[in-house]
Amino acid sequence: MSQWNDAPTRLPMRASSLGIIAEYAHEALPVNGSAMDGAVPLDWKMETERSLFPPRKRSPGVLWMQSGMPRSPRSPDARFDVKAPVPEEDVADVLTESSLQSPKSLAPPKIAQPARPSSLNVASGASTAPVSRVETTFAAPTPLFASKHPPPAWEQLPSVESRRNRRSRLLRIAEKDRERSRPGTPEHGARIEPRIPLYGDLEMWKLCPRRTVEHVEGTLYDSEGPFMEGATSDSLSVRLFYAPGVDGADGVSYLITTPDNRVFSAAKRRRWAMDNHGNFFAAMEIKSVESKLAAVHSDIHDQVYAEEYERDLRKHFLGDVLDELQKAESLMTGPRRQTPHLLQTEDGKLVRLEEDFPEEAFFAIAGSAEQELYPVIAKVFVEAIQLLWELHSHGWMHGDIKLENLMFDSSAKLVLIDFENASPFRGSRQHDGKIQLLSFDWTPPELEVSHLGRRMGPSGDLWALGCNLIRAFALRDGVEDTTVREMLLGPGLPSFFAFRETLLGGPGRDFGVDLGPLLEAADTEQPAPLIHPARLLRRFAHTSPRLLQYVLAHAVTPTPAERNERRGVELAQEMLHDPQNVPLWQSVKTALATSIEMSGSAWVRPKLDEARAIMELS
Repeated sequence: MSQWNDAPTRLPMRASSLGIIAEYAHEALPVNGSAMDGAVPLDWKMETERSLFPPRKRSPGVLWMQSGMPRSPRSPDARFDVKAPVPEEDVADVLTESSLQSPKSLAPPKIAQPARPSSLNVASGASTAPVSRVETTFAAPTPLFASKHPPPAWEQLPSVESRRNRRSRLLRIAEKDRERSRPGTPEHGARIEPRIPLYGDLEMWKLCPRRTVEHVEGTLYDSEGPFMEGATSDSLSVRLFYAPGVDGADGVSYLITTPDNRVFSAAKRRRWAMDNHGNFFAAMEIKSVESKLAAVHSDIHDQVYAEEYERDLRKHFLGDVLDELQKAESLMTGPRRQTPHLLQTEDGKLVRLEEDFPEEAFFAIAGSAEQELYPVIAKVFVEAIQLLWELHSHGWMHGDIKLENLMFDSSAKLVLIDFENASPFRGSRQHDGKIQLLSFDWTPPELEVSHLGRRMGPSGDLWALGCNLIRAFALRDGVEDTTVREMLLGPGLPSFFAFRETLLGGPGRDFGVDLGPLLEAADTEQPAPLIHPARLLRRFAHTSPRLLQYVLAHAVTPTPAERNERRGVELAQEMLHDPQNVPLWQSVKTALATSIEMSGSAWVRPKLDEARAIMELS
């Protein structure tokens, strides 16, 4: 059992519980043996697979990535390689992406072995001359079930579909009504269910029933005229849709706005909707398959992968949309006033209707006055860290934390949106404490890149929150967003961590971080294109030193082991109940009320209500 914790683990992949069909005729591919992110070592039990496939003696011909080696610089599209070894606290063994490039890379390496004396050239009883070392290639043992003529190597590698199947299987475990087909029978490849002590053993959140598509009469765009696809207007116009009732029930009418080029979020243009009962929604048109393929066309250079990706997208497009809607409805905390809908129009467009949240944290911070900046960011931190703690304690990760995905509702309460990446990291013996990501913004340095895709554990959400707090202060201090990303996600990360090391060793009451050197170095010139890390943190250090000390000590750290979400929750409670912060919370209440009052939602809602009355829909 200890091999799963203490040494790289090699499993024949054809019958592995990981669900990836790939086996090399000479050597089994290395498999990630370290699972729990930011947790104590766990004793993983793999009785079923171990009995079928006992671990073989490690061959010197297999290329392994050893732990305990220095960290290498990380680029935005970081990939693990033998030149960039995995740190000790991360994955013990990861299949390198460089080994996936061509079948040649899978050939067993040549190893030096002593030549053996032959009976043909050594006389009986004669003295044997010293054996010289020659370059010889020995065939490794044939794995179980291996054929004499295996398929080409690229056919054996994990596919987009196989990774999706694993991701979907782990998500479906969270269904409320899910039961084993044969209760009491262990699932194939079962291990002990993973547990991260930091988050306790609260009950897993279950998914609510999945919604279905509602077909409506009406088109989203005109074939000709002012509202063709891609066009925008300076005024707000609405289009009428009708969903017929089912089994004699009354139908529902919807008014949905056309795109308006004056009101849009950082990521996408906004729409709004209202039904004939006066329910107000945020409306988002779902990108078509063709639009998504066009968006990623320039980023995919591998023809085989491009074909796989297109097949997968066309096959699962609608299911993915319904999955995200289901997760959003299940995981949003607090009282919700609106039921979500997915409408399909007569021109084949999909429109998602959800409860409207009028203001993004990004815009609330960008639009706040100087004296309101810290109060608004403090509220974002206090409520975001509590939302993450609740989500993680119930076994789920968000996977895409950033200012654009933190919204304020009409009562100025923070909520999480965009649950495309969200997935349970525990809940069954099939889980291993990490989730597979579909988007890769603000990912942590220990991001696992392997045959299972790009994966991280729950402390990755804390990393992303810490980075975005730094980003918020830096943007208001005149630092470009691209510069922030280069420092925290790209080539500047090693220098950032090196500078962070110089700040450690402060008093315990300050999370062990001394900001003195930072303030002294804040105006230090740095050769282009990178700025000095202290310049990035200058506004943060002057405005909110204690929050920055927590972020540097327990959020934006090189390893998951250094992150501590519980300390963040304790700091949030301290900030909430500090008598000296009463004026601060009053200030943020006023600032957010103004921001929400000036939002697009506040402007659109009365106009839709007026249109509903004019058209006598009520």
